[in-house]
Amino acid sequence: MNYTNCPLCKTDIIKSSRYPKRLCCECSEKTYTAKDEKIDFYNDGLEGGFYSLLNNVKGEIHECYVNNIKCYAEEGRFGGIIISLL
Repeated sequence: MNYTNCPLCKTDIIKSSRYPKRLCCECSEKTYTAKDEKIDFYNDGLEGGFYSLLNNVKGEIHECYVNNIKCYAEEGRFGGIIISLL
């Protein structure tokens, strides 16, 4: 198995050619908006889908910041949420 580093914290993560700039799980939990409001991302159900949750309101925001660095949230190919550097 090949490993690479999280682009933010440098923790070892499994390398992914599909998501080369993805963040580790720990960094992916630290998502905020440009206005410094906590934003979270979820799959809509078992069959996939994507939504953001900001102030308890569902939306379709993909842009987020981790440690003041612009990132992008998206649904993974086989489910889950991927946070990557933009």
